[in-house]
Amino acid sequence: MKLILMAMFILLGCNLNSNKKISEVTVLKDNISNVNDSIDNVLTKVNGIDTIVLKELYNKVDIEYNDYLKENLKLVRVNFKRINSISNKNWKSIIQKDYNISSEGGVVSYYSNEKLEKITVRNFAETNQKLTEYYLLDDKLSFVFEKWIDYEYPIYDETFSESENEIVEQRSYFIKSKLVHQVNNQDCGSPFASDYLKEEEKRIINEFSTLIKYKNSN
Repeated sequence: MKLILMAMFILLGCNLNSNKKISEVTVLKDNISNVNDSIDNVLTKVNGIDTIVLKELYNKVDIEYNDYLKENLKLVRVNFKRINSISNKNWKSIIQKDYNISSEGGVVSYYSNEKLEKITVRNFAETNQKLTEYYLLDDKLSFVFEKWIDYEYPIYDETFSESENEIVEQRSYFIKSKLVHQVNNQDCGSPFASDYLKEEEKRIINEFSTLIKYKNSN
């Protein structure tokens, strides 16, 4: 398994650091390759190599940890469930682009039905792996789901074991472009301090804006 993971990361890094022009492919519903058909954390084909990858959310209902802002977040959760229930074959277009911001490369996917509704980003590194999903409502950011693993040892280390690393999940809720609530599976679901939310809002919106610009770049 160690060799498989190392081969996958090396292959991605080599492909994304080449001098070739970044590829952009519009994938219509007749020829979509859905890498998320498998169960989370099992062997999946990526670039022809068997490896373990974090699975995107599909056909899920958002978790309500408590009644905090329950009514305020109702529209956000309804919109998330609608978008999240669309299978890959039912998107009119999926644009995929190499996204090289981490040491071992990554990929960003833009999902559209008449208009852009979802963006996913996968980043791979020697010491971590991260998946981020952005959900739009009326062309504005509405919900963000982040999932990542911080490896205790680098993937090339002999002591590396993915099974020993815990998956962290974080959910961020936006209303009118403002971050109003955030939940992390490492805490009890209680509200974060307002200053912390402001910093997180700035981080997430900056990352989202960068992805929108990247979509429109050559």
